[in-house]
Amino acid sequence: MKRVKYNNLILALVGFVCAAFFAFYFCSSQKWVLLFRGHQEMFLFDWTYIKGILLHPGGLAELIAKFLVQFFTVGWVGPAVTLVTLGLNALMVWRIMERTACTGGRFAEYGDGALGQAQSLRQVGVVRQAHQPVEPQRPEGESRRPVVWGIFPLCLLPSVFLAVSLLDYYSFYQGLIAYVAAVFCLMEYSKIKSDRVPLIAGCAMTVGLFFLAGSVALLFAVRALLFDIFVKRRNALLSVVYPVLNIALGLLMIHSGQIATILDAFTPRMYYELDILKMPEIQFVSWVMLSVCIFIAAVSRRIIVKGGVAKVGVSVLCAVVVILSLVSFTDAYKSDAKTRLYRLECLATNEDWDRILKLYGNDVRSQAEANYRNLALARKGFLVEDLFKYRQNGPLSLICDVKSQNDIDLLRLSRVLFAMGNMAAAQSTAFNADQAFGDHVPSMLRMVLQIDLMRGSYATAGKYIRLMEKSLGHSEWATSQRRFLGDDEAVMNDELLGNGRRDLQCEDAFVLYTNPMDDLFRIVDANPSDRMAMEYALSYLLLAKDMDNVVEFVAKHYGDPALRELPAPVQECLLFYSDYYGTMDVDFAASHGMPAEEVARRQSYNLDWCLAHGVTSESLAGFQSFKERYGKALRSSDPKSSLSSFRNTFWYYLLFTQISEN
Repeated sequence: MKRVKYNNLILALVGFVCAAFFAFYFCSSQKWVLLFRGHQEMFLFDWTYIKGILLHPGGLAELIAKFLVQFFTVGWVGPAVTLVTLGLNALMVWRIMERTACTGGRFAEYGDGALGQAQSLRQVGVVRQAHQPVEPQRPEGESRRPVVWGIFPLCLLPSVFLAVSLLDYYSFYQGLIAYVAAVFCLMEYSKIKSDRVPLIAGCAMTVGLFFLAGSVALLFAVRALLFDIFVKRRNALLSVVYPVLNIALGLLMIHSGQIATILDAFTPRMYYELDILKMPEIQFVSWVMLSVCIFIAAVSRRIIVKGGVAKVGVSVLCAVVVILSLVSFTDAYKSDAKTRLYRLECLATNEDWDRILKLYGNDVRSQAEANYRNLALARKGFLVEDLFKYRQNGPLSLICDVKSQNDIDLLRLSRVLFAMGNMAAAQSTAFNADQAFGDHVPSMLRMVLQIDLMRGSYATAGKYIRLMEKSLGHSEWATSQRRFLGDDEAVMNDELLGNGRRDLQCEDAFVLYTNPMDDLFRIVDANPSDRMAMEYALSYLLLAKDMDNVVEFVAKHYGDPALRELPAPVQECLLFYSDYYGTMDVDFAASHGMPAEEVARRQSYNLDWCLAHGVTSESLAGFQSFKERYGKALRSSDPKSSLSSFRNTFWYYLLFTQISEN
């Protein structure tokens, strides 16, 4: 007896270790995608909204999912809720596996205490007369339980693949809720202690699941049929009624227009983004795994494992299968690039600019990440000043993919365009982003609302305010915006809204960011007090190495409210320009197609002009030092390393950075 308890303890420990590893690995890989889900969801406490969700197949599962996801914006709530849900799913799968393995066709015996054991012993005696007994003195259910405990880790397999499917943002959280509902119904179905097929209960569950949870009704129907076959219920094939009933309901809903396609009616496609043409096959695996678990449990009833070491070995093998499945499939389907963008978007939504700079300042791996990093610099007011303290790669480091219709790109573009002061393009992009995610994105809706206030479109802004007031996390902010409705003076006195309204003065001349910089220079002309627009314009010219236009820009805008002092990189550009053309030979210029008049014009921007337009003596001294080091560097075998102390300057960027398209 002690050895049995010891073995069971080891088996339970193996299962616990497997579950703990699953929890740790899940949280480490899923935190940011779940947080991102939360930021793109706005649940409305509105009966029309709720009724619209409920009145279609799968509505209840969708409603529960949307309600839960709205809380995922808070720290570890998303991973915690999802992990608990996956854990409950695993426990219910385990109960189904246990009943499949231990019932063995004797429903009256299983779980009925002493009476069931006595009946089992009498049946064992009858069997002994015809066959050689395997374990003659113990009831069937009890004798098999150690074997069943050995396969306990396998109950995690459906949860493993559900977790992997959630790595794909386009996989709806509703799919997880619906799956758990189907497993719960299957567990309750397996509890029915009858050796006959419980058709009424099975049909009721099939119909209820179809209308409340969606296509997972077929998941339940097929697995209920398998369960009845494996546990040897009489007339088990009658359970084929469940899939037939489900198919009939699905075809009826397709005919009525409630469901679009056969795939939506009978597969996980119902829980995947409609705009994605092809759903990854991994979305099907969790459905298949439920059948696999039931089959393994049924087979285990006929397998005798002797000895504690062998039983522990089976359990360890099952745990290894689960862990390898989790690690290998997670690594295969997890995109580090997307995870990084999810994290950046979450930080930008929370306006945590310091953390963006800390985590991604010197670790950008794409132009999109550089856009977020430079947006953080702009919001902090250091875009031009600190521009070359970080790795840059041309103007695309400021804004890229301006024609993209990818939903994540739309979120980023709207934020950058808003910071640039291009309110017309920002509103259009934010509205498209709000629609692209299939539901209201709070941060984008907030941006659209603010721009309508800037425009003076108070009736439209009022509609958005009323909409956001129906949400839990955004109602307070929405109510605070009511003070601007119909009050032009309040709008103009607000720092953000007033600045945006001044930016909109040149809206009629916008080209809607065919090249965003075309609009940006018009914005600076219309609103010379817009600091961020001014910084983006200067940064664009510096990153493009367009020194001619930097000089023209400074000549035009130096002294404006947003450019009373020149940032250090702009001073460095002016000094290099002045020195380069100031020492240029007229004959050399003529040989390269530059007329003498053009040379004279450029030479007019001399050192005196630079000093009169914001260049400081400190910058001049730094330039003299650079020239000396540059002369020595030209004679060295590695000029780039020789000038490494000037890595954070425009001069170093000008000489050594090759601008690429990606």
